[in-house]
Amino acid sequence: DNVAGSKMATEYFIDTIGEGTPVAELQGTTGASATIDRGAGFHEVADEKLDVTGSQTADFNRATGMTVMENLLQANGSIKGVFAHNDEMALGALEAIAATGKDIKVVGFDDMPVAALSNPTLTTVRINSDAIGMIAADLLLSRIQNQKLPSRYTYVQTTPVFRESTGILHE
Repeated sequence: DNVAGSKMATEYFIDTIGEGTPVAELQGTTGASATIDRGAGFHEVADEKLDVTGSQTADFNRATGMTVMENLLQANGSIKGVFAHNDEMALGALEAIAATGKDIKVVGFDDMPVAALSNPTLTTVRINSDAIGMIAADLLLSRIQNQKLPSRYTYVQTTPVFRESTGILHE
């Protein structure tokens, strides 16, 4: 559930850095369902409780995430947190932030294996890709067998993974 996962990550920001704190959002590819849902969850909480100083597309790409983060920091040096719609953009943001020496909290999304290997390790939202794969396989098999598909979505729960990029370590 991309919306719920993003809301959870944003609420964590509020607990960690406080209400009214300046934050930035790195969006995925324009029009992608993950971009739409993760943005909706983020803004549902952030627009009321945080100061969203910048929100730009970085196309789910690490290099673009780094460039966009550099631009956001030049435009507003008071940013204290970054929510990225995926781990690749978050890792790019961490690279840009490291060059400044600033203490800016970063949260990604997906819990890609590289998130646990980065320096600092990346706080992220874990999706249950095994469950998503099983659901997709079942839907595909139903479609191949010309069976009626479900009329509603199946939501797969997301889980926060706390690491060094937000300063608190626990799972």
